[in-house]
Amino acid sequence: MLQAVYKLLGIRSKRISFLLCDNRLIVSLNQKFLHRRRVTDVIAFALHDTFEPEYVGEVAVSVQEALRQSKYYGVSWHDEMLLYLIHGILHLLGYDDIRKKDRLLMRKKEEYVLKALKTITVKTRDI
Repeated sequence: MLQAVYKLLGIRSKRISFLLCDNRLIVSLNQKFLHRRRVTDVIAFALHDTFEPEYVGEVAVSVQEALRQSKYYGVSWHDEMLLYLIHGILHLLGYDDIRKKDRLLMRKKEEYVLKALKTITVKTRDI
């Protein structure tokens, strides 16, 4: 599925690391690196390495938060996790969600990828 996300976002030959964790660890990461002592769903760390130029960075996702939020929004756990992974990747690609204008642009890109993936998934199931 991530290969399809990469293709939809035009990512070629780039490497991203993913950390799936619980709320306790994501709070720790949030506090240590962003100086916020609270739970969050995803944190992206853009890490450019001169020894490995294809390495883009790391995305940390709280699986525990995805489970909680999926129940709250009435969506599947899988869809919520996928949204978080896409969100983190977009951050690594330079998208931001601090200002309203930027947040709307990021949401549109997330929706584009999610809708395209549903089409890909449906087509794959039909085969």
